[in-house]
Amino acid sequence: MLRRTALARRVVGADEVARRDGPFESALAAYIDETWGGAHANVLTWCDELDQARAAAVAAAAATAAATAATAAAAATAAAPDAAAAACVVTGGGVALSVAAPYRVRFEALTTAPRETLHALCASIGVPFDEALLRPYDNAANVALHSLTLTLHPILTLTLTLTLTLTLTLTLILTLTLTLNLTLILTLTLTPTLTLIQTLTRSRSTRLRASRASRRATPS
Repeated sequence: MLRRTALARRVVGADEVARRDGPFESALAAYIDETWGGAHANVLTWCDELDQARAAAVAAAAATAAATAATAAAAATAAAPDAAAAACVVTGGGVALSVAAPYRVRFEALTTAPRETLHALCASIGVPFDEALLRPYDNAANVALHSLTLTLHPILTLTLTLTLTLTLTLTLILTLTLTLNLTLILTLTLTPTLTLIQTLTRSRSTRLRASRASRRATPS
């Protein structure tokens, strides 16, 4: 009854009552089990106590997670100089770039706030920001490449269209050729049969005429 009332008042969720694998769920389930057999005159008071226990469990879990994160951060800070020295490469210009962890750039951020995004990217790899990064098509090589791309795009589109048209045409020709071959095969197969049927019909007609003629010639 207590669990059902707590679920009805949405003090806890059904999954929270059922699960017992995490620290928060274990503390909450333990509190419910402890008060299961207790006699409470006011169920609402029990729900308030349960809500307080739930908040305490959340705070304890958060404190444990924060302590674990702080310990991991301290260990990472202690090992940072050696790791940074081991995880750097030197470019042709003599600039050391860290390759310990990738830096992710979202396309939406790059298009909506390019300056801020590129500033953060340059800072993460340890190179100075250059205004030329905001104008990738200003130099001659990039302009030529962009112009070549714009020129080749319609040509490639036309080539693809012609290729598809030629493919469809060849498919149609192949289909017609197969149809004609099947028609020829059927004609060659049926011609002897029709010739035999015609020969048998003529032979029967000849015998009938001969029989009628012999009957007429015979005196009654």
